[in-house]
Amino acid sequence: MKRLLFFINPNAGHAEIRGTLMEVLEIFSAGGYEVTVHMTTGPRDLTRQIAARGAQYDLIVCTGGDGTLNEVIHGLATANIDVPLGYIPCGSTNDFAASHGLSTDISEAAEHIASGYSTRYDIGC
Repeated sequence: MKRLLFFINPNAGHAEIRGTLMEVLEIFSAGGYEVTVHMTTGPRDLTRQIAARGAQYDLIVCTGGDGTLNEVIHGLATANIDVPLGYIPCGSTNDFAASHGLSTDISEAAEHIASGYSTRYDIGC
């Protein structure tokens, strides 16, 4: 079974993930993933968590806003971890998702991730 580390920022946006969390977990489970959930505890928590255990997973997914996504990308880059990243936009503006045509529908975004849909992005240096 594939392992998925799911980071949730419960303070992002309007906390829309709370109403669909069980559905998202069911989507990931049906996609063949054993899901570990981590709720963020404050600034740079995600960066520390990724450095400590990110390489142990087949897929990392985060839900939150642009700041949450930025922190996860920073954690992957600084720890030099090459694990695919899924993003479920749940922030107040979701600029990254809007500019890259990502779905802001929580269930649809989870379905895309679980199905293996991927796009490569260059984060630059």
